[in-house]
Formats: sequence, C-alpha cells, structure tokens
Amino acid sequence: MAPHEVISRAGSIGEQDFSHAAMASVTIDDLESEEFDRMRWLAVAGGDEVLATLADEEILKALNLVTRSGELTVGALLLFGSEDSIGHYLPTHEVAFQELVGLEIRSQWSGRVPLLRAMDELVQRVAVRDQEAEVNLGTQRIGRPLFDPVAIRELIANALVHRDFARLGTVLVQISDHVLTVSNPGGFPQGVTVANLLSTPPTPRNHTLADVFKRAGLVDRTSRGVNRVFERQLRNGRPPPDYSDSTGESVVVRLAPGDDASTFTAATSLARVWDGTLSLDDLRVLYEIERNGSVSVSRTVDLLGVEETAARRVLARLIYQRFVQMTPDRSAVRFAGGIDEGVLGPGSSNGRPSRERMEKQIRQFVQKDGSISRSQAAELCEIEPVFLGSAAG
Repeated sequence: MAPHEVISRAGSIGEQDFSHAAMASVTIDDLESEEFDRMRWLAVAGGDEVLATLADEEILKALNLVTRSGELTVGALLLFGSEDSIGHYLPTHEVAFQELVGLEIRSQWSGRVPLLRAMDELVQRVAVRDQEAEVNLGTQRIGRPLFDPVAIRELIANALVHRDFARLGTVLVQISDHVLTVSNPGGFPQGVTVANLLSTPPTPRNHTLADVFKRAGLVDRTSRGVNRVFERQLRNGRPPPDYSDSTGESVVVRLAPGDDASTFTAATSLARVWDGTLSLDDLRVLYEIERNGSVSVSRTVDLLGVEETAARRVLARLIYQRFVQMTPDRSAVRFAGGIDEGVLGPGSSNGRPSRERMEKQIRQFVQKDGSISRSQAAELCEIEPVFLGSAAG
C-alpha cells in the first residue's frame, strides 16, 4: 500500500488524525534544514520560544511528529519535507495561487511545498496585492485595508491545516476583481456546518498540524480563528466571510470588498476613530441592519443564537453608543441619523451620563424605592427602553 493510500484508509476509519499517521519509508534525509530554521524563526517571532533552542530531531519530538516506535509521521513530511519528497510520498498535497482580471490569468504559482513555506508564500502574494480604501465621513478620511492581514492569515492557515490529505486536490488562494477566495479539498469536519461555524466547538481534522501552527504563532491560540475572521472583516466595514459554496467535498470561503459608501462602513469606521469596543455580536447586528434596514429583538435572538435577554442587551448597548435608534413603531432598531456624516456615533454622547454615573443613579434609586422598573431605568439613564415588553421584538 502506497503512503498516500495509508492516509486515505486512515480517513475512512473516522476520527483518526491523518497528520500523525506513520510513514515508515520517510527518513530525516527527506526533510530540509531550511524548514527547521523557518520554524525556529517563527518561534522567536511570536511562537513557542522553546522550539528555537532545539536541534532538528528534538523539534520533531517536541511537536509530536515522531511515533512511539520512532517513525516519522505525515505531519513531519508536510511541515519539513523537501518538494521532491512530498511529491513522491504525498502526491495528494499541492498549494496554488492565482490572480485573475476578468477571465484572464494575470499571475499564478503552484507547488508541493512544505506547509510553513506555503503559508509564507501565499500570505505574501496576497499582501502585495492589498489596497487601502478611504471612507469619507464629513471632514474625516479613514483608511481600511481591502484584505485584512489577520483574516488572511487565519483563512490560509485553516485551508492548509484542515484540508483532507486523503483527497487529491489543491489548496487554492485566488484573487479576482477584488474578491479573495480560499478553497481546500475536504468538507467541514463532522458536526460543523455553515450555520454553526461561529458556535460549534473547534474540531480540527489534523490535530497535530493545528497544534504546530499554534506553537509557531501562525494562528489564533484559542482555536477560534473563524470567529476572528468574521470579527476582522466586519470591524473593517466589510461583509462577513461567505462559505455558501462549500460542499461535502471542499470548503470554499470568499471575502468581498463590500460598499465603501454604506452606513455600516461609516458606523464601523466611526467606532475605530473613537476607539469603540464593538463586539462580534454588535458587528453582526449592525451588518444585519445594513442588509435589511432594521432588526428586531426576535431576529437578533435568531441571528446570534442567544436568549432574549442577551439580545436585548446587545441592542441596548448599540443604542447607548448612538449607533442605532428605535424605529417609529418601536418594533425594531435602525441606524441612527447622522452616522454617514460622522456627526453621531460613539464619540457624541450629547450630554448623556457616563456608564459609572448611570450605575450610581440606579443604585441610589433602588436604595430609596426598593426596586426599579425597566422603563424607570431607561428614563433615568436616558436610554430608549429597549428591554420593555414584546413591542421591540
């Protein structure tokens, strides 16, 4: 049985980590010293610094790339192997970059290169094609990148680490008309869907590779890289990543530039100017308002997958920060007027009391009267009573 057929069989078993499968025919001579040096440099630059002090074979052991019987693993070859060795033993592995202008290929590159080198190569090819757009808010000019570097690194790392090495196919990074697409062979791991991407526990297909990328400082150490991509895209006023073309055979994610003149873009740009602390939930709600004009409490519950109390809390926070206001019929919230001109938002409290003062006022009210209703708290703090009844949901 050929080595890559061993990987395919391991994949058919179920939960086995492909990257930790033994490759009896592979020796240390099939690995490149330059790739060990690359790991040491990454360890010093932002990863696990202990790795920088280790010899080549010690690095393999520290990263769990050697079996108990002393055999090198698939992960060892993928991370440190020469192109010739990878092509011979793992013909399923390939990475590629492509830039299109319309239907014309402007540039392209491909190879069976080790994963750390592939990561560097693909990230750099995207970075040199980045462009910064300006958002005009009254007299303010606010720049935002076309491709957020953190989001790009997470997406490329995910494609390299979580691909199915039992399948022939290519990890492809493509730029076409300012849209970035990253795709990899193999669908989502079992239990992961487009609908639960942000809430399901991390389930890496290749645990060993995922751990190495964390220790190299290449990905989010909390294993919430997808959440980070969503947050970075939305914070820059861009649409969230689009996974809708993913299938059981491949994961496909697209980053689109969006509309530089949208109210959502203006709102997120104002938050950056005023150092606003918008959470991922806040950003998702604002983007929903951009798409549909308004959002109700019930829709917020469905969108975020939270209880009604938590949904109301998100909307109340956005009202307090002057990003949104109640609709005339009080059934939902919409963007506050003036955001597009940069005259409202988190930097314009318009005399509203500080959070500390509001908390003090509420405590004093309760000490005096024994309790406080939602409407009384809203009136006291000069906030729309978004927590009242079902009219807002």
